[in-house]
Amino acid sequence: MTCAQAQLFSSLIFLSFKIKFKRNFSAISVNNARLGGICAGFRYEILWIEFYKRSPQI
Repeated sequence: MTCAQAQLFSSLIFLSFKIKFKRNFSAISVNNARLGGICAGFRYEILWIEFYKRSPQI
């Protein structure tokens, strides 16, 4: 997967999270902007999703 594909995939995941949970994702948007275009950013987002899925808040 290229960096561009990774970023697109990541954006789609977060869009679905926003729709599903309807929460305030402004902090994630800031992180996406700061990490935009960087493959490491995509890896960070995947780790964040794994953490979020295990979170007892859901």
